[in-house]
Amino acid sequence: MRPTGPHLSLLSNILNKDRVMQDLDFVHLHLHSEYSLSDGIIRIEELVSRAVDLNYNSIGLTDLTNLFGLLNFYRKARQNGIKPIVGAEIRVVKDKDSLSAPIVLLVKIKKGI
Repeated sequence: MRPTGPHLSLLSNILNKDRVMQDLDFVHLHLHSEYSLSDGIIRIEELVSRAVDLNYNSIGLTDLTNLFGLLNFYRKARQNGIKPIVGAEIRVVKDKDSLSAPIVLLVKIKKGI
């Protein structure tokens, strides 16, 4: 059974802009996959396949608080000639009394800190 609701509608809008996206040098940098358990809906294979259809050179995956889809995403993207951009969305707090706020972290280089 495929998911429905506002996230599916948003994803359809994002991934079905064939004519517009093909004319732009555009890269999705904040995208949640099936590994973002609370709000992700797209499967890695479908994501990469659609990116190939739209002639994307690269695409980012920033699942919510995890890197579970990293290897699958990286391998599928590379196999299809797409540069994978790896990241994660995490929640940060200033102190114990603060509300959390999202921040997206993207990998810049392989070396690390």
